[in-house]
Amino acid sequence: MDAIIDIVGAVAGLHLLGIEEVICSPLPMPGGGWVRCQHGDIPLPAPAVCELLKGVPIYGDSLQQELVTPTGAALAAELSSSFGTIPPMTLEQTGYGAGTMQRQDGKPNLLRLMIGYSEVVQEAQQVEVIETHLDDWNPELWPHIAAKLMKQGALDVSLVPIQMKKGRPGFLLRLLADPAQASHLKNSILNETSAIGLRFHTVQRMTLPRTSIEVITPWGTVRAKKIETAEDVRITPEYEDCVKLAEEQNIPLQKIYAAVAELSGTVSGHSH
Repeated sequence: MDAIIDIVGAVAGLHLLGIEEVICSPLPMPGGGWVRCQHGDIPLPAPAVCELLKGVPIYGDSLQQELVTPTGAALAAELSSSFGTIPPMTLEQTGYGAGTMQRQDGKPNLLRLMIGYSEVVQEAQQVEVIETHLDDWNPELWPHIAAKLMKQGALDVSLVPIQMKKGRPGFLLRLLADPAQASHLKNSILNETSAIGLRFHTVQRMTLPRTSIEVITPWGTVRAKKIETAEDVRITPEYEDCVKLAEEQNIPLQKIYAAVAELSGTVSGHSH
């Protein structure tokens, strides 16, 4: 009965509050201890909690008390679209729910709900860095792999020459991805290279506002990005457009880049 009330109440509450998306912080796991259940004493974290939180970010806590119940784990895993830091948002309301358990360390046993309106950002500000070392791989395949990874949603890819163990030359393959796209990009790296393992971690980043524009040159129009900084605005043309125009008009590529720099004030475009 208690679990049914918790679940129905939580879902009804989110519905009445008009919540469209739930993002949860990583969940704390106790470093040990026991909890009494219908089947007797079982070790913490409870097996049901471990099963329910497969694929969910967790972190260890030295407290030897139950910090996430099976009901709480089920609600968090089912209702949350993602787990991580507080997303960009305009905060409107904050609420607290207090549990009856008294924590041994004296900290408040609280669940906090923060409600707000999401702030639209042009690019993901929390990204995943994926990398691996390659020392038995043909680098001639890199242009194909790089293009494929970018087509599949990678934000950036790079290949760096490195010196590996026993003096063997190798490469560091590094990829930047939106966490939502990371899984299939990892599979592509493992399928397309000789890598047998990957390292990955989540980082925060800051990006400048940018707008997609068109720049009219004496030889034709090229797409470009207008990038705004605190000090000025700069125009960066799209490489592929410049190459295509240079080949069509049989002119040096650097001449088009110079023309874009000179004519950066003559632009028309739309938000990217």
